[in-house]
Amino acid sequence: MYANGMSMRAISRVLNVPLGTVFTWIKRYGGQKYKKLVELWSRAKDLVRGSIVS
Repeated sequence: MYANGMSMRAISRVLNVPLGTVFTWIKRYGGQKYKKLVELWSRAKDLVRGSIVS
């Protein structure tokens, strides 16, 4: 929802949960996705450079 442009306040209202809960979810799971994206980007750069041999 948040990744698709919905505000935290709107998510809170739609799901009927406190705003702080939504903030915690976004902070927790958004960080995990960001770390995964950085890892994938690093692998892609290594692959382009030819440093990964499969």
